[in-house]
Amino acid sequence: ATLEDQRQRGQVPKAKTLRPPASTSSSGGSLVKARSGGRSKTLEKQQRAAQRPTRPTRPTSPEATSALVYLDSDPAEESAAPAVEMNREPIDGFDALDLAELDELLAETTTPNALQARALFDYKVGDRADKLAFNKGEIIDVTDTTSAKSWWWGVLSGRTGKFPKTYVRPLDQEIAATAIHTLLDASPGHLRLLENDRLVVLNKIAGSAWWEAVNISSGLVGIVPRTYIEITKNIELFDELDAE
Repeated sequence: ATLEDQRQRGQVPKAKTLRPPASTSSSGGSLVKARSGGRSKTLEKQQRAAQRPTRPTRPTSPEATSALVYLDSDPAEESAAPAVEMNREPIDGFDALDLAELDELLAETTTPNALQARALFDYKVGDRADKLAFNKGEIIDVTDTTSAKSWWWGVLSGRTGKFPKTYVRPLDQEIAATAIHTLLDASPGHLRLLENDRLVVLNKIAGSAWWEAVNISSGLVGIVPRTYIEITKNIELFDELDAE
């Protein structure tokens, strides 16, 4: 039988119609573009979200809540936030220390200032090792005033010894003065003065209006006329000595 006879009898299947492959026409391209455009918009949103400032995470503990100020909080809410409390815990070793006890400790560890006195006269001792020699105007550190009635013990320039207490005057009893005139007298024993120099008066020269004094500015000792100085401290003692 021929192929035509078979077809007439229905024995030959009809050929299947083949569909062409998916076309890359303009409509297909639009679909691809639409899908890629959606992905671009999603990516842009993610990038913008990443660039936004991150708000602080709200803490869960009350201590952290009181110490953190939120950027997105309302001023009314800030005023109602709990205040940060200072640490009032005692410091180790000082929580039970009493101020009175502290004063006592300081008094025990602080050495009081030693008595100091200025020499009114020269004191020569020769080769007596137990006595302290000095010159008028020098300052002595007094170490003992009670061991003998008429003698004190002291230290000067590393030397130690005793001396007559009437040869010195404690610094807190000194007669202070200020020069009110300039004295440039070159005579032996006269003290050169410039106006406003500070002095310490030592002794009155008997039968005259002249006084021995130390010029604090120069450290020199000499005599000055009473009318050239003004007493500024211990005026009572000066008047007492002046009346003798």
